[in-house]
Amino acid sequence: MNSKNTGNAAEMIAVKYLSSKGYCVLHTNYRNCFGEIDIIARQGPTLVFVEVKSKTGTSFGFPLEAITKHKSSKLIQVAEGYLKEYPDSPEDWRIDAVGVLFNKQNGKTLIEHVPGAIERSDGF
Repeated sequence: MNSKNTGNAAEMIAVKYLSSKGYCVLHTNYRNCFGEIDIIARQGPTLVFVEVKSKTGTSFGFPLEAITKHKSSKLIQVAEGYLKEYPDSPEDWRIDAVGVLFNKQNGKTLIEHVPGAIERSDGF
């Protein structure tokens, strides 16, 4: 599985996972001039932007460890751009992270979901 296929599979898994937890997915792979965010959903009255990271092993760390301070800043910019584009969006919003770890040895998939993983003021 190449990295693009792994990423696409992880995003599909994250959508199913979030939906099973009561999130209503509004957009996937949303883009604006600041960049891209993988999933935009609602959880009750809260708008949730979701960054999905995946890996096929832990040799170089776990998926969520790949979210850098720079990436966090970009995600905040994308989220703020979305809110300007959709001014009727809820005022309450946050950025979650979902890590998907594919274990090649046993074929199992581990999902880690961190609500509010990316702080709007000072990064991850």
